[in-house]
Amino acid sequence: MTLRINSKTLQDPMFDFRFIERVDIDVPRLRTMHLENAPVYIPIYNPKDADLDLGGSRRTRSRVAEKRESIKNPIPNDIIVDYTNSTGQTRLKLYFFDLNKMNEGDQLNDVLIDLYMEHVKDKYYRKTVNPKKIFTFPTLFYRVLKNDSKRTAERNPKNVKIFEQDMILIPYGDGYHWMLMVVLHPGDKEKRTFMYCDSMENAPDYSYFQEYFELRYKIEFPESNEVPIFKTCYATLPQQEGEIDCGLFVIENAERIMNNFPTSTPIKNKKWYNATDIEWKRKKIRNKIMKMHIKNLCKEIVDVK
Repeated sequence: MTLRINSKTLQDPMFDFRFIERVDIDVPRLRTMHLENAPVYIPIYNPKDADLDLGGSRRTRSRVAEKRESIKNPIPNDIIVDYTNSTGQTRLKLYFFDLNKMNEGDQLNDVLIDLYMEHVKDKYYRKTVNPKKIFTFPTLFYRVLKNDSKRTAERNPKNVKIFEQDMILIPYGDGYHWMLMVVLHPGDKEKRTFMYCDSMENAPDYSYFQEYFELRYKIEFPESNEVPIFKTCYATLPQQEGEIDCGLFVIENAERIMNNFPTSTPIKNKKWYNATDIEWKRKKIRNKIMKMHIKNLCKEIVDVK
């Protein structure tokens, strides 16, 4: 299958990139680019069998001919996406081997979850009038917190005032399963709440989160003797049927909660979405990553969102 790059293709959220073997450029400004500097190639699904369409003039093709093999067989640690959020505070790199976790039958890894969570938050801020203050911790946060809670609390997360946020999203895992902790109104002693979201209905452990916010409160309010106590609740949400889709459920829950700020807790909606939505979520994430990849390679496309 050949992909013709044009504005319509790049903005289609449901275009399936899995079976792309080569790319034809249909953007006039890009056809003049030196392809050795920006090879338009999508290393996904089966890169060893993919055919590279070098295009351009005979002279251009000659200058890049010796690079054909290295492009056809990308090194497993090649960077596919170099993502910086809209504030410039978060930079994430997605590598070639991370793409294997996008295939059917594989569980999302930490990099994919972190990248898409940042993308969803960026999208929320771009499109929402009077948005809430929302902060997302990376998946690494929980592992570091368990090892050294005091040091974790002392580290200022990108100069963000934790207790000034309206909502904090914390995706985390235990090595086998991904979960989501939603922290609501941390600065309001009457409303502050931990809402646990899990697609397998495991028993939550709030102790590490409570400890972190107690330590963090002393840092942000050194003159106060208050100990922030959080209410706890368990969201009733759709449950996964298999064992590998937990990361997709974390992302789906986070995106829906972010775009539909809870007015009461806990959320109780087991029919909020279904298995088909989760299947589409995997495809949507994969397609978005491929669009980010194309955008990274083709720096002159400035209107891709």
